[in-house]
Amino acid sequence: MNAEPVSSPGNILGEGPFSFSNKRLFWFDIFGSSVYSHDIAENRTRETGLDEFICCAGPTVLNEIIAAGSNGVAVYNEQFKPEKILFEPPFNTDELRFNDGKTGPDGAFWVGVMSHGGDQKTGMLLRITDRIECVIDHMLIPNGLGWSPDEKTMYVTDTGKGIIMQWSFNKDCGRITSERLFVDSALMDGVPDGLSVDSVGNVWSVFWGSSRVNGFRPSGEKFAEIRVDAENPTSCCFAGIDYSTLYITSATHSVDEPRVHDGALFKAATGTVGKPPYKFKF
Repeated sequence: MNAEPVSSPGNILGEGPFSFSNKRLFWFDIFGSSVYSHDIAENRTRETGLDEFICCAGPTVLNEIIAAGSNGVAVYNEQFKPEKILFEPPFNTDELRFNDGKTGPDGAFWVGVMSHGGDQKTGMLLRITDRIECVIDHMLIPNGLGWSPDEKTMYVTDTGKGIIMQWSFNKDCGRITSERLFVDSALMDGVPDGLSVDSVGNVWSVFWGSSRVNGFRPSGEKFAEIRVDAENPTSCCFAGIDYSTLYITSATHSVDEPRVHDGALFKAATGTVGKPPYKFKF
């Protein structure tokens, strides 16, 4: 399959796409300190500059937006005006920053933390409710997250290690147990970055440095490949009226000679459908 470019803002580090409604998609340029709003029906994209940088976000049960970035974890309105800071960054911002994140079936906001260079095992995965707890530590670059349709399995990517792990998940208490390897990219082109899980349990993982999105069965078997006209695709999410379109962000970061679509937003039809995003409820 081939992905089609939708918008070409030339993001330095496009990341964190999420469906706010079946008509609107948001994503961020972390290094460009911008948020993008894409009107799916009208195929129109609007950029809003920020006084900070945001790494990841998602909807809340009150139709607001929870996001993690340089100012910490905060609640925003649809225009991305901050309404309330929930937590200051729980780490030294000279050494660490937030990375990818997503709300889970438990209603908690799960967010990765990494060193600025991504080369230190000081990364961690945080679970944010009315408090912050570290769930996984000693990570390099915590990245794409997702849950199986039955909400009993959680997928956690460590881009620095080139792996996707899976854990048994208890949505009633948000606990993970029984870690096992799902995908090891050692013999593949690129490394796994952001991901999205469709309604039948396939895992669509974006591979940084490969111009590809790879589709994996719940067994871990690769069964599909989406070609992206960008060297460094970064993340993806299902969006649209029936969540049948996979939207893919990308970056010009680490690209020596960016091409016309590096840093663009893309879309592809996977032949499957996704699910609405979970909403933060604490």
